[in-house]
Amino acid sequence: MLFIEAERMGRCLYDQDDCESERTVIIPELKGGENDPDSLLDQEVVATAFKAHPYRHPTIGWLADLETMTRDDL
Repeated sequence: MLFIEAERMGRCLYDQDDCESERTVIIPELKGGENDPDSLLDQEVVATAFKAHPYRHPTIGWLADLETMTRDDL
């Protein structure tokens, strides 16, 4: 099963229009969380607690990355 997932992720194609469409959905979600003190605190605590671990990254990503990421970066 792991081999199948590796093949799927290694050979997938990202359509430019699909990437932009998703970006327009995800960025407002992230910006909405900027007005929620609980979300901001949680994000900062996790990022601080897991400085040397991938858990420091939010599942949905960082706003700065999503604003600058290209299809080729994916």
